[in-house]
Amino acid sequence: MDEEERRGDDDARHRGLGKWARAGVPKKGWEAVDWFDLEEPIGTCEMCETSTIRFVHVMRHADYHEDLDCGCVCAEHMQEDYVNPRKREKVLRNRAGRRARFAERKGWKLSANGTPYIKVDGHHMVVAKRKSGFGVGITTPGSEKCTWGKKTYTTLEAAKRGCFDALEYTQEKGG
Repeated sequence: MDEEERRGDDDARHRGLGKWARAGVPKKGWEAVDWFDLEEPIGTCEMCETSTIRFVHVMRHADYHEDLDCGCVCAEHMQEDYVNPRKREKVLRNRAGRRARFAERKGWKLSANGTPYIKVDGHHMVVAKRKSGFGVGITTPGSEKCTWGKKTYTTLEAAKRGCFDALEYTQEKGG
C-alpha cells in the first residue's frame, strides 16, 4: 500500500465515512481472524466503505453481529495495532508475487509426450491437457501416487499458477 492510498484511508476514517460514522459499530477492540488475497483490487473495505481493496483483513468483534472484510489501514485502527496488519499484508503481497512468477520459473520441462512438469522441494507437479482446459497433479516426496485437483484451468499459465497453489496447500498440510 502506498502513502497516497494510506492517506486516503486515514482521511475516510477521520471524516467518519461508512461504519466509522455509525453508532453501534465498535471502533476499537477488533481482532483479525483471517486474511486473503482477492487477486485483483475488486473489493471494498466494509468499515470505511470507500477504499478499494485487494488484500482483505477479516475483522471480528465480540459486540458486533458480523465479521467485516477490511483494508489494511482500517484493520490497523480497528485493532489498534499498527504493525501486524502491515506484516500480514506484506506476506500476502510476497505470496502474490511468487505466484505470479511461478509460471516462468526456471525448471519447467516437457515430458516425452509434451506434458509440462516441474519439481520443487521434492514435489513433482504436472499440468495435463483436459477436454476443456488443463488440470494439475502433484506427487509428494516419497509417494508414488499423483493427486489430481478438481479444478480445470483455461490457460497453461493459469494451470502453472494452480501448481503453485497445490504446492502451497500440500506444504501447509505437511505433505
